[in-house]
Order: sequence, then C-alpha cells, then structure tokens
Amino acid sequence: MGIYHSTIKPKLAFMASRAYRRLWSRITFLIVALDLSKWDTGPGSLYSSSDKIKVEPVKYTDLEELCAVYPEEFRWSMTDAEVRRSIKQRLDSNASGFVARGEDGSILGAEWGIDSQQSQMHKISFGESSPWCEIVNGFVVPEARGRQVYAQIDNMVVHAMKQKGYKFALGQMKIERHAIIKSLLRRGYQLIGVKTAVSRFGKRTWHTTVVPEIMAPSIPSKSGSGSLSGSKSK
Repeated sequence: MGIYHSTIKPKLAFMASRAYRRLWSRITFLIVALDLSKWDTGPGSLYSSSDKIKVEPVKYTDLEELCAVYPEEFRWSMTDAEVRRSIKQRLDSNASGFVARGEDGSILGAEWGIDSQQSQMHKISFGESSPWCEIVNGFVVPEARGRQVYAQIDNMVVHAMKQKGYKFALGQMKIERHAIIKSLLRRGYQLIGVKTAVSRFGKRTWHTTVVPEIMAPSIPSKSGSGSLSGSKSK
C-alpha cells in the first residue's frame, strides 16, 4: 500500500494530467526582453560562483539525466520520448545550453539559448540590425532553489548569446511564476508582451501580442518592427 501511494499513484496522476492537457489546456505567459547592448556582465562577475556549484555547457552525455529531472510544467503534453528528442535537437543544432551540477555531480538546473528562427515567437522583429535570441526552459530542481543556481546559469547563457552577436534576449514565463519574473526584472529584463498558448486535441496554437513602447521604453517597438500580433500552430 505504501509503494502504491508513494510511487504508482503520483505517476498515474501525472499521466492523467498529461493526457488531459493533450485534449485541452490554456496557459498565459509574460514575455520579457533584455537589451544585450546594455548588458556587460561577464560569466561569474554578477553572481560569485559557488565552489559547490559548477556551471558548464550541456553535453550529449547529460541527455538521460536531463530527461529524468525535466520539469513537468515544461513537458506540456509531451511524452518522455518527445522530451528526449527535443533536448537532442537542441544539442544537434548547437544551441547554447548550460547545466549546473552540485557537489555530488547531480544536475541542479539547466537553460538554453536559441536563435529567433527556432522560437515560437519568431515573428517578433527589432529590425534587421538587431538580431535576437530566446532564453528557454530555464529550471532549477526544487531542492536547489534559493541558492542563486538559476542566476548563475542564466548569466552564462546570456553571456554566450551576446558573444554570438545577438542584440536582444527574449524569454517567456508563466504569468503565475511571480518569483522568477521579479528576479528577471531585477536582472534588467523588461516586460514587453503576453503570449497565450492553447492546446486542443494535441494541436498547439500560440497567440503573441507585443505591448506598446510604454511597457518597455528602451526596447525598440515601433518603427514597423517590434510591434506584433500573430499566431503560430504546431
């Protein structure tokens, strides 16, 4: 009975929740942007690296362990095989991914930076001379929260993307994730829009709206480029 309640029952609940999300779900995200021309922090200089935390590029050998700790909230309605394939595609495309490991070598968190053309928000444009990237799927395992793990990972990813020549870094967070949104705003990100994701019978549709420049005065949003209302299906 104890095994049923501690292992089988939670797994059944996750399976039922994932199956329901395939039929119907609706999630609202806030879109944030970081002006990399004003971001001059190198890796490790904003947040001192802890001797107990090591941040390094994601490798193919990390694949299985990443799949095991990948947060349920990022899975949407994906199966384990789909999660594994998604992470492998990032590795194949040479996306800038970083993973944090603790003293015992276990994964504490991870995050990736991808080109705008790989983003669900690819229609957003700040002009031809202002290429942008998206910071995606940043997470920290529950037992490592409160130790600045995410800040250290994000610092490395943003630095890597700036080195590649990107002018802006965009991110999207669930609207109820107040702590991470506040943390990003303190780090210099600005709110620029809202994205709604709807899933019906396994088909996903996104609707993205970038708000007026009042929300983000230093991010170019008029001049015909940063103002968008569009959708994408997958």
